[in-house]
Amino acid sequence: MTTSRGSAVERLSSGGDRRVRVVALALAVALLASVVGAAWLVLSGRSAQQRADAAAEATAVARDRAVQLTSYTGETFDADTAWARTGATPQFAREYAEANEPVAQVARRVEARAVGDVVEAVGRAVSADEVEVLLFVDQTITRGSDGTQRTERSRVVMTMVRQDGAWLVGDVVLR
Repeated sequence: MTTSRGSAVERLSSGGDRRVRVVALALAVALLASVVGAAWLVLSGRSAQQRADAAAEATAVARDRAVQLTSYTGETFDADTAWARTGATPQFAREYAEANEPVAQVARRVEARAVGDVVEAVGRAVSADEVEVLLFVDQTITRGSDGTQRTERSRVVMTMVRQDGAWLVGDVVLR
């Protein structure tokens, strides 16, 4: 009888150890899940803040670039469009230069003067290094030869990309 009683005691004590181990394991898993969840919240919060900062920075630069894009005179056209060499990606700078060849000829011929004004702008961060900016731009064009004026109101989506710490124009689409 002693043997069976000893076996029962051993079974009870080993079952109790097993329960303690299961509870300890469950607590360890819960603690690990809490740490992982907290780390995810911190990192996603930081990522959201990085995107918000990127949107604000890129939108400010895009406002300036939109004014430069829409402001020129026939006399100073080359200087007025030179910003693209340092303020745009190489691909956009090439496309912009090609598109400006006929514009420059007309601007010089009619002694045009164009002045751009950004009425409103809002940026949406695609990532911390790419922002799409919607700009509402008014451009007043004056023909120097006869003084006639007209104002064009445009919606522009400007894609800004961060390269080497600087925000550059990557693309411009008129809407």
